[in-house]
Amino acid sequence: MTSPGNQTSPAGSPVSLQIHASDSQSGQTLTYSATGLPAGLSINSATGLITGTPTTAGTSPWTSTAGVLASTADGVPAHSGSWLAWLDGYGGSHTDTLAQTVTIRSGCKNATLSFWLYIDTTDPTNRASDTFKIQVLSSSGTVLATLATLSNQNSTGGYSRYSYSVAPYIGQKITIKYTGTETLGGR
Repeated sequence: MTSPGNQTSPAGSPVSLQIHASDSQSGQTLTYSATGLPAGLSINSATGLITGTPTTAGTSPWTSTAGVLASTADGVPAHSGSWLAWLDGYGGSHTDTLAQTVTIRSGCKNATLSFWLYIDTTDPTNRASDTFKIQVLSSSGTVLATLATLSNQNSTGGYSRYSYSVAPYIGQKITIKYTGTETLGGR
């Protein structure tokens, strides 16, 4: 699925947003569904088109520590869209988290978690000091897997795309959790 990015629309304004997805197996039929849409919006299960007129404000599917979700209006560039998650970068010991619970439908042949990450740092590159951990949690909060632990040593000077298989969790409700831990300072 291609992420549509964060979308905003005032209550009472018509919405039309096409969701795009593909299946690695040719000849498969996709079925679309969405949870958490604001009242008044619906998704066409055959085409992936979200339409309607929102009557109330929606809520974010993300949970995070305070200050993590930020608008590009705050002066920080997102890879795309107008919202991003900013974990750490406060110049001292600090930990931030960001999480979302998802259900990977049974019957999927493959499942991949992909995201864009910008690791910006002023810390020495000769050792890992600040870390960014990507984990899969069970519905009870137990860590099922740590997909990766990145650090200041993974800084590329810009956004990089990361992808990890979550195929072992097909048919399950899981939480994807990102944890940023700052130790030496810098960003």
